[in-house]
Amino acid sequence: GEEAAFLFKEKANWKASGGAGFAPHQDATAYRFADSHVSIMVPVDAAYPANGGLSFSPGPHREVLPNNKGVIDPEVVASLPWEDVSVLPGDVVLFSSYAPHRSGPNTTPSPRRALYLTYNPASAGDVRQAYYADKRAELEAREARRRSGSGAQALAQLSINEDFLGRHAERPPRPPPRPLEELLQLYRGPQAHQPYDEAVSELQHALRCAACARRDGADDAAVAAALLHDVGHLVVGDLFPADMELDKDWKHEETGAAYLSVWFPPSVVEPVRLHVAAKRYLVATDPTYAAKLSTGSVRSLAVQGGPMTEEECAAFRRLEGFGTAVALRRWDDDGKDPSMEVPGLEAYVDMLRGLSREA
Repeated sequence: GEEAAFLFKEKANWKASGGAGFAPHQDATAYRFADSHVSIMVPVDAAYPANGGLSFSPGPHREVLPNNKGVIDPEVVASLPWEDVSVLPGDVVLFSSYAPHRSGPNTTPSPRRALYLTYNPASAGDVRQAYYADKRAELEAREARRRSGSGAQALAQLSINEDFLGRHAERPPRPPPRPLEELLQLYRGPQAHQPYDEAVSELQHALRCAACARRDGADDAAVAAALLHDVGHLVVGDLFPADMELDKDWKHEETGAAYLSVWFPPSVVEPVRLHVAAKRYLVATDPTYAAKLSTGSVRSLAVQGGPMTEEECAAFRRLEGFGTAVALRRWDDDGKDPSMEVPGLEAYVDMLRGLSREA
């Protein structure tokens, strides 16, 4: 049947003469927050194989194919039929996010331009802002790793998928560090005053978790992780009413960790990334823990994977930052008491500046 749709994302592709193509991929692996999408390609210029037009593998594709970081495995690519799609201005091409597609380089002397509009079903909600916030955080984190030399790679990154075949030109001058004030404004703004759980706002929860960490003698990095562990909620905007049923995991811990990595070292970032996994670990290993969870935490556990298996627990214990992540998770639970009297955000600003790359 028919269903209304929300605009999920939009982009303009400008493939200059000599511009690189994209390896075979499916958009579904890069499009979080909704399970299905339809994209409309609107050519501004004629598109055909010589100038890097699209090729598709036809068929009723309804699942993600085996891939590595979004690039479809070579043996799968070889087994699929492929058809070039040549279009003129005035045509449109519609395709789902599960449709395998690719494009070659532009070997002509002229650019090839196209507009893309992508939609998701209205039943999945309006997630456009969440998509762009998550993508920005992910790509900025990758770029920071590339510039530091810890994640060097030859190919440029345009997507959460690693399907773009273009290479970095000469490295531009290193941009100035982003001011920590950008992060602090998230906690000073109206979004931080939205309800986090049954009894406290996001800001109140953050301050209580940091106070719990200090109470237990944690070092500054762990205190910062406790304070900032839910920043992904503020970046993506996925603070839902406590009585609303959740149908998917928005992975705020991944978004938050990527966002924070622009400023902070792994000693701050990794406990943030692992705090949801720590909840799953504690539910699996501590018989009394699940009974202490708030209603909101029980609700989110169901879409976060539930209790870990024995194999997952063993793998989790081997991760760097495991101990801090488990401690952070317990501060997370303790930090929902509305009666706690705790210092305000400004009490932590100097500490955050000392830990950040802005220092």
